[in-house]
Order: sequence, then C-alpha cells, then structure tokens
Amino acid sequence: MKVRVKVKHLVLGLLSASLLYVLFLFAVPQLQRYLDRQAVLNGTFSDKETLFHTLEAAQPGKGRWELIKSAIIERGDDSIVQRYQVYVGPDYSSSAGENEGGVPELTGDEKRPYLEEYVEHGPVDGYLVRATRQLVLYYDGKLEPERAEKALVAAEHRMAGRPTDLRWKELQLDRAKLYASAGQPERGLKLLDELTGNLKDMESYDSFVNVKIADLRVRLLGQLGQIPQALEEVERRLSSQQDTHPQLQTGNSPVQIDQLQMLKSRLEQAVVKGQQGLAVVSGTIKRSDGKPLTGAGVFLRERGTASRSVQPEDPYQTVTDAEGRFTFSGVLPDSYQLQLGLRFEQIDGWTWPVPNHEWIDVKGAEKVNRDIILQPLMKLIAPVDQQVITGDYVRFEWEPVAGAAFYNLSGKVQLSDGTIGSVLAMNIGATQADILVEKLYNHPFGVSYKMAEQGQEPKPDPIPILGFANPENRFSWSVEAFDASGRLLTRSDGYRLQEKTMGKLPFFYLQQRKLTAADRLLLDGKFEEAMRAYGQALEIDASDLHALRMLVRLYEVEASRQRQGGIPEEALPYVKRLVELSPASHYVFMLLEDSLKKRQWADADHYHAWLAEVGETGSYSDSIYAIGLLRQGKLQEASRLLRTALEQDDSHRFVGVYLAVQLYLTESLPDALALADQFPERSFGQQRPVWSALLQALHEEDQASSGYMEELKAKLAWFFADDAAQMDAWSPPAGQGAIMTFLQELRKVR
Repeated sequence: MKVRVKVKHLVLGLLSASLLYVLFLFAVPQLQRYLDRQAVLNGTFSDKETLFHTLEAAQPGKGRWELIKSAIIERGDDSIVQRYQVYVGPDYSSSAGENEGGVPELTGDEKRPYLEEYVEHGPVDGYLVRATRQLVLYYDGKLEPERAEKALVAAEHRMAGRPTDLRWKELQLDRAKLYASAGQPERGLKLLDELTGNLKDMESYDSFVNVKIADLRVRLLGQLGQIPQALEEVERRLSSQQDTHPQLQTGNSPVQIDQLQMLKSRLEQAVVKGQQGLAVVSGTIKRSDGKPLTGAGVFLRERGTASRSVQPEDPYQTVTDAEGRFTFSGVLPDSYQLQLGLRFEQIDGWTWPVPNHEWIDVKGAEKVNRDIILQPLMKLIAPVDQQVITGDYVRFEWEPVAGAAFYNLSGKVQLSDGTIGSVLAMNIGATQADILVEKLYNHPFGVSYKMAEQGQEPKPDPIPILGFANPENRFSWSVEAFDASGRLLTRSDGYRLQEKTMGKLPFFYLQQRKLTAADRLLLDGKFEEAMRAYGQALEIDASDLHALRMLVRLYEVEASRQRQGGIPEEALPYVKRLVELSPASHYVFMLLEDSLKKRQWADADHYHAWLAEVGETGSYSDSIYAIGLLRQGKLQEASRLLRTALEQDDSHRFVGVYLAVQLYLTESLPDALALADQFPERSFGQQRPVWSALLQALHEEDQASSGYMEELKAKLAWFFADDAAQMDAWSPPAGQGAIMTFLQELRKVR
C-alpha cells in the first residue's frame, strides 16, 4: 500500500512536470505573442524587432489591418506639418517634445511596405485616406512624384465605388496639389473641374473645400498667366459662398469669406499692375560647412497668418530635396515670411541667423531666390553651469565669431513653464561685457501673465516682476554676433542635444541679497500686501532702491490689469526718486511718456535729451517723442525724427504717422506711395493695414475730384493736433471715404 502511494505520487509528479513542460512549450509562447500583439495595438511596444515580428506573424484579415492602423498609420504624419519637432522663422519659433513612452521611431523606409499594403488591399475607410497621404509624403521626400500620383489614383478608384463616402474627393484635391507642385497646371485644372462637378450638389461638403479649390485654381491659372480668369474664379466662388451660406456673413463661420476676400484683394492688385503670371520663390537650405539639409520643411507664410502656428491647410509648403532645394510656384502678390520645419537632429548645434521682421515682398510675376545657411551656435565661457555670483558685477564672456563687428547681450529669467528675456546691452565691441548687478536689478521684464483655468482671469506672474533681484531663481543669458553692416551672423541660443554640441550651459545665480518679507508676499501672488510691505520699507529707509523698484513695478502691474496706458499718477513720485538715486533709461522713459501725455513739452524735451545724451534713445522712444512734436506743430522736426526711427526699426510700426506728415508737407501722393513701399509695416502678430493700399485709395479719390488735397490736409491737421472731438464728429461726404479710413488707421498707431 505504501509502495502504491509512493508510485502514485511519483506518477502524479511526472505528469505535473510533463504538463508544465507542455505549458512552457505552447502556452507561454502563445501568451507572449498575445502580449506583444496587445503592446502593438496599444502603441506601447518597446523595440522594432517585436513590432515587425508581430506584423509579419499576423494573418491577412481584420486583425492584421488593426495592427497596421495602430502601429503604422496612427503614428504617421498625414501632412508635412506633423513631421517636424522644431519650427523656426524670423519672428516665430516653437518646438514639440520628444517621442513619448519610449516607443521607437520608425523610418519612412520601414513604414512604406505596410502603407503600400493598406492602400492596395486594406479596408476602404478613413485610414485608407491617411495611409495614402502618408505614402504620398514618403514618395515626395524621395522625389518620386509618379509613384505618389499612382498611390493617389489607386486609392481614389477604391473609394470611388462608395458614392456616399466623399473622402476620396479629398485625395483628388491632393492630386491636384501634386500637379501644381510639379508645374502641370493643365492637368491640375482638369482635375479641379471634375472635382467641382462632383461636388455641385453637395452643399455642406462644398463649403468645406470651396476655399481650397479656389486657392489652388488661382495658383494653377497663375502658372498659365491667366490672372483675370483667376480673379473671376474667386469672385464667382465668393458670391456663391455668400448666397448659399448666409450664416457665414453673420459671424458663425467667417473664415471662408475672409480667405476668399483676401484672395480677391491680392488678385485685384495683380490685375491692376497688368501681371501676366504669378511669382516663383525658391532657394536652398544648407549648413555653413556645405552640407545640404535634406527633407526639411519649408513654409511660405502669408502676412495675415505668419504669427500663428503652421497649419496643414496653409497653401505654400514643401520639403527640400537631396540638394536642400525648395520651390514655390504660383505665389500671389503679398508679403511673406519663410519658416522652417526641422527635426531635432537637423538643428542640434546649429541656428538660422535670420533677423526679426525679415519678409519677402512679392509684387509681380517675378522669380525670387532666398538661400538659407545655418551657422554653428556660439560658444559661451562665463557665467555658466549654475555659477553663483556674489560680487558687484557679472562678467559675461564668449568666444569670438569670425567677421563679427559687435555683439548684443540678452538676459533671461527662468519661469515655471519657460523663460522670459530681453536685451541687456547692445553694440558690444569686445567678446566680454561687465554688467553691474545694480543695473541687472533695474532691468525690467515687463508684465506677463500665468495660464489661467477656463473662465478665470489670468493672473500676473510675480517672477518677472522680481526679475534679477530673486536670489533663489536661476537666470540664463545669450549673445548674438553681427557684422559691420548690422547683419546677424549667429547666436548662442539654440538646441544643444548631444554631448558634443552641449558645451557650457548659460545658467547662473545672483545671490548678493536675500529675499525680504515683502518679496515673499510678492512671490506668493499677494500683490496688495506686498505693496504695503514695500511702502513700509520706504518709511524706514527712503533710499531703499529695491523697495522703490518693486513699488513702481507693482504699479505697472496694476495699470496693466486695469488696461491703462502709462504709469499711474500715484507712482510718479517713486519713479522720480528712482531717477535721482539710480538713473536708468526705463524710468526716464516713463517720465517722458507722462510728460507727453500731459503736454508738458519742456519736461518732455528734458527727458528725451537725457536719453539721447546717454545713448539710450531708440526707435520707439524717438517715435513717441516725434508725435509729441506733431502736437506742437513742429512737423519738419517730427518728420526727420520719424524717418531716423523707421531706418532703425525693421517693424516700421510708426510708418503711418510718417506718411501722414510727408503727405501734409509735400502734397504728393505718388511720393508717399513710394515711401510706403520702402517702409512697409511689419508689426508681427497684429492685423495692421497695408499703407500702400490706403494711399492708393486716397490717390484714386484725388483723381476723381478737385480740392481733395486741401480736404485731406485739413483732416490730417486734426490728427496732428489730437483733436478727437473733430475727428469723431466728422462724417465724410461722398468721394472722401478713403480719408476717413486713413484717419481711423492713423489713430490706432501706438
């Protein structure tokens, strides 16, 4: 009996071992394959080997398509806008984070066979559209337009069998864009005719693609030199949009109307000038060592949209070829900025030294070339790597740049979600600069606001208010190099992502002082309590510079929150005291603005002369002072100062006032038009007028009536005298509407 028990236990043990062995041979691999499959479906796979093994093991059918959707299509780019991590331009830059979750990035070559498989055999659904677009992007990057066209045609044919699904028409529009890029306008126009016919009865869908079709047709007609026909096309579509969709005129969805009207306006300019075609803008992108940037995104941004992020529907976008070349054809008359889309590895250690407010002015059927050369980032010496500074000054030092005549130095304050900075010193002739800590304490960063929850008022950020006077905050700095003509050569600020490009990091601390109780209140966002505490500190010590500075800045915050211009009256004694104890241009400019506002002309002359004597005047302060001269009837003096300011400021934000003065003095609209073309306004992020267009309207009214210039000068005199009552009460008679519009725009200049 005992023996039987032992044998039984032995047999059971052998059976258990066998079962475990079978489980190990069959169940565990099955489990692993299941886990791998789920990881791919969830987009959490950790290595390419697992991904490709799972894809290859999947049998044809629904399960395989789900894997390709999750692993390939959903993680792909449907437009070149999604492809890049960094966007840089003259006035705009942004970056996206690295790939999250540790999921490996797939190359285009690795994705291609799966995209081709889905386009040829996958389900006819929205993913087919996405897969086709991603495949077209891949072929575009490989300079294989024939294969891109073939993929689009194949997908269109597969989807055309489903008449209720109009997404295949989006692919047809993509194919027309392909023909436009390839310089095949006849094929593109024929395809658009077919697309328009199919959408004739699809009212809601037509609303979606109406502007896209019109814009593309204009580009194609422009390539054929048929500008009047392009204008007729836009007018027809604009009329149709307004008649068929009246809600677009009531504010529900004004974007389409606005875009078509903008298109119409630019075409009208081309027709007036007798243009026989549209422009071509081209160039190359290379590094200074001669290496071309292949596969970089290039975006030609229109004046009205350049201040926002790049969108997939923006009309002018392309990718550089193997030689770094790019071309835009069918470019309408307008002012444009070039912006680049780059991967981190393309910009790592390099910078595009493009000046602010650099624009391309397209006026006719011209060929414009604009080459871009990336330069190595400058190397910094000190202060770097979290250096703590306790002395009376900071020595900023950097390595020299070949060909540099001078440098500009900027300082930055670290915020919770980024940095805020501004220029500390300009026109430095050496490769180092000693800045007194007291000057850094005086340096203003303005008023910025924290992100607020939906429905809540944004609150001022206290960190920039305290600025360099915060011993617990980390600061950074950067430098730019310029040649003798003022052309930007390179800069230190940029992307440093590898050890070989990292260099020394420009971070430092200023710890000459300790935070006061008032500072703590400020950093806690208790602004009223902080103001009282700083005021109490001044009662104890009337020469407390820090308390004075903070009080003035808190008054600035309050003025900003109340949307008041200038410094509040109760802050003036503190500003004047600061100027006495620690004269800085920022505080003197406050007094200059206040004097001009109160028409205290002698004081304004004094403060402006003080700024000029210490070399701290600039285009903005000179322009503000020039407007004060206008108020006094000193037109010639104001004109000279405004002209100098325009030559110093590439944004030309005060050009409207200068044009008004010149019109009054010379009585010549043609001369004013020439000046408007010479100094086009470039105020970034603001919808400012095209002054040449306003002057052209004045010129047309002048040609149609007698005594027009006398009427125009009389109204300009109201503006010079700041006679708001007269300007508000005036109702223009027939034939003087352009004067009213010009006057209204002049009053907005700030």
